[in-house]
Amino acid sequence: MSISVNKTFLLWNKFMSLKKLINYDIISDLISLQVYDKDYFKPFDPNKEFIKYAPKEVHNFSNLPNDFLCFELEVGYM
Repeated sequence: MSISVNKTFLLWNKFMSLKKLINYDIISDLISLQVYDKDYFKPFDPNKEFIKYAPKEVHNFSNLPNDFLCFELEVGYM
């Protein structure tokens, strides 16, 4: 995804239709997570791509639907 090709609506639309399949979540909050390369903003280019997630905090990764990816946030990760 990029700023110029923003697919946030598609990501969240798909996630919201599937989130009911997660029955062991920890919190009900919705989280938006973007992962940028170290030099993403130098110089800024709205066509540069980054990764965007619609994550849900869960107790474990077992029995997740096939459409879900697992992402483990490391302590102190920025």
